[in-house]
Amino acid sequence: MELIQHAQSLGPMQLKVSDLLRLVQPDQRIAAQRDLLEMVRFGQDRYLRLLRVVAVEGPPNVFAGAELVGESIAAIRRDIEKIVEGHLEAAEQFEVHFDEGATRLLDLIDEVRTALDGM
Repeated sequence: MELIQHAQSLGPMQLKVSDLLRLVQPDQRIAAQRDLLEMVRFGQDRYLRLLRVVAVEGPPNVFAGAELVGESIAAIRRDIEKIVEGHLEAAEQFEVHFDEGATRLLDLIDEVRTALDGM
């Protein structure tokens, strides 16, 4: 459950990317970039630690779903890093990966519910 809660807490990244893209003042943009990178790095690292626990303790189908969410988080991180480097066209890919990750998260929640109901 902690894995799902953490994945859901990454939702504000979408708003932060949107805010970053609207900033025009260099000092504000640099601060926002730094905050966003810190958020995504911390979030991905923590998710990967929780994923290892699921790999050991969880049923295989839950682990498979959690891995897919982890792949989406990694893609989102790469997109954010590109945006921060000035490749603003990566924002479109970010949206695609973010939506894909949200769908995968919903699928994971269903897998967890099914697994818990079977206990």
